Amino acid sequence: MVSYASPPADDASSREDWLRAPQAQGQSWSREAALKRLATTTKFAGMTRPRIIDLLGAPGYASEDYYPGAGRTGRIDVYRLSSKNNRSFRIDYNSSDRATGDFIEQEPCGCDSCNSHAPAVPLRILTTTILKKDAAKQGQTITIPQLETLLGRSGQRSFLQQVVGGRVWVDYTDVWSIAGSEHRFLIASGHQPSGEPTGDSPFGSLGGMPVDSWSLIYMAPGCLAPVSAVEPH
Repeated sequence: MVSYASPPADDASSREDWLRAPQAQGQSWSREAALKRLATTTKFAGMTRPRIIDLLGAPGYASEDYYPGAGRTGRIDVYRLSSKNNRSFRIDYNSSDRATGDFIEQEPCGCDSCNSHAPAVPLRILTTTILKKDAAKQGQTITIPQLETLLGRSGQRSFLQQVVGGRVWVDYTDVWSIAGSEHRFLIASGHQPSGEPTGDSPFGSLGGMPVDSWSLIYMAPGCLAPVSAVEPH
């Protein structure tokens, strides 16, 4: 995390440069110079999310994260930094929506799984099931198949196999788009040791695929929200 000084009143110019860079600089635009100037005048840590959005605009990508037994643990907001989209600016928030850290990631802003192929689920189903007040805090283990039954349809499922500590693990995700709420998605994920391949799965038994966490995702087209936009809450 970069160390910042207290924000003075004259940061308006840097803020304007940051917000207008994609439109004002042409095809090869970059926000990095504006971010460096803001970094000398603004301390994001401890700032509320509405205040940061007022300063930087809506993020191109936002993740609201939930864990079984813990409930909603916080958010991650990511801003696209340039037309190249090879680096991004990330801000982490706690469950009270106060910033806890910020840094530049050496990777693009985006979500490969957030696309039009993801099956749609109405928001009302989410708010009466896994997003129901205190539902995640109850600590009840739920598997990917059970979650699909709860939501009324299968998600867009994917697997990634990798070796960690000499052992083969499988990361799995299930993705749904949220009907009637543009650019929003639900992603459930988990990981398990890979078993011996079977006729049904090249990864063998995954123990029912328990869900480790789920996230509500907002991603603007091109991971670049309009200047006046604020993503839905």
